[in-house]
Amino acid sequence: MNSSPASSSSSASRPRSPPWTVALFCVFTGLVFHSGTVAIEGWPEGALGWINTLNQIMLMKNITLAGGYIALAIVGAGAYSIDARRGSAQAVAA
Repeated sequence: MNSSPASSSSSASRPRSPPWTVALFCVFTGLVFHSGTVAIEGWPEGALGWINTLNQIMLMKNITLAGGYIALAIVGAGAYSIDARRGSAQAVAA
């Protein structure tokens, strides 16, 4: 019986840190670059309104992406994973 790490694979040992890292990056960049209001002296109020609205949309987009990455980290890719497309035993067992 071969018990080397390469031959024993379980679905619990799948790497889960990349989706969490990208989710944290999305939240961080959203909060740093898209929160708050923009006030540029000399610009018309209409233009500032559009800029602030787009910043709010981009903040919501970043938070939505983070939620998707967190769901991917918790549930896994399943049938859409590369292992499942290759027909690997690990993906079929999961």
